[in-house]
Amino acid sequence: MISRIITGFLIAPLTVPISFSIVGFLARGNFESHTFIGSFLAVGIYAYIFSLVLGIPTLLILMKMNKLQLIHFIIAGLLLSVTPCLFFYFVFGLVKINFYIQCVISTLLSVVVFWTIIFKLFKNEPQLTN
Repeated sequence: MISRIITGFLIAPLTVPISFSIVGFLARGNFESHTFIGSFLAVGIYAYIFSLVLGIPTLLILMKMNKLQLIHFIIAGLLLSVTPCLFFYFVFGLVKINFYIQCVISTLLSVVVFWTIIFKLFKNEPQLTN
């Protein structure tokens, strides 16, 4: 289980810079490698930091509460996605609503990938408990 969690924390945060890159490409309509690489690295660094700082304690809490269904991870992801938005608002003054929407969607995508790696990919989905 530990190896799957580590794999999840290594792979899932990559969905954030990938999704930001796709949206950036679609918005600009062209691909500029120097812009792409810089944006990918900048977003990726923050994605990994937030993933570790917020994700590990959240995972431990969900495991302790035995709330391991996908819906529990999605709800936690929705609540946690507010934190990066507030960070970027207070530190960088970003106030564009499309940025916040993209943060939430990227976080949820990362959560689903993480949950899939841990439980579904290895046929170890948690059973429903009452």
